[in-house]
Amino acid sequence: MAPYFIDAYFNWAICLAKQRKFKPASRLFQRVIELNPDDLQAWCELGTVLIDQFLFKEAIGCFKRVLSTDPAFFMAYAPYGQALFYIGDFEKAMEIFEKVIEVEPKNWIANNTMGLYFLIKQHYEKAISCFEIVVNHNSAYTLSWINWSMVLLQEGKKDEAVEVFKKGMSLLNKVVDPNGREKLLELYTKTAEVLERIACQKEEKSDFEKTIESIKWILELLQNMKEEGQP
Repeated sequence: MAPYFIDAYFNWAICLAKQRKFKPASRLFQRVIELNPDDLQAWCELGTVLIDQFLFKEAIGCFKRVLSTDPAFFMAYAPYGQALFYIGDFEKAMEIFEKVIEVEPKNWIANNTMGLYFLIKQHYEKAISCFEIVVNHNSAYTLSWINWSMVLLQEGKKDEAVEVFKKGMSLLNKVVDPNGREKLLELYTKTAEVLERIACQKEEKSDFEKTIESIKWILELLQNMKEEGQP
């Protein structure tokens, strides 16, 4: 097949991924890989959309393929670490993130996920530092505002937590995404499920309890906004 057909599949998949149509995007990236198994960019993008579907083990397989072929393929490292984090391999994930931020200190995937790790471990100053890096670089990154609000909640600063949550949501509402709140509900629901599953596999289950409760608080706020008809 002519290369421009492969490029068309790839670009179509990228467009679908940006529209959060992850399953059809996955199929198109897989089609690109069938036609050109050595397309490391396609492998990396496939891994990323698999993470968006919470298919972490499958995503890890993609990133391992990329990095075993080309260890210098930098853009694969942060999502690889993210996928490792969400299967509970915190130690390996943090090792990767430390390497990422040496090269790209403001990498949002590394900093946001490291912030979640520090939140779980109740290292609140470190968690806030990570989330601050993200929002100072891109103030419209709603997830880090919401994650920051969970830190404040766990510190017993509920009023401040609500204000930071509202700040993040106000920025989300400026983005042209009518389904933004519903996507956040889905994301945090699945995140809680993942952390509960990881907690069952760890000896330090108590580390996760506060963060899971904080996520449930976020879900309650989001659900209340939905029921009140807030944008």
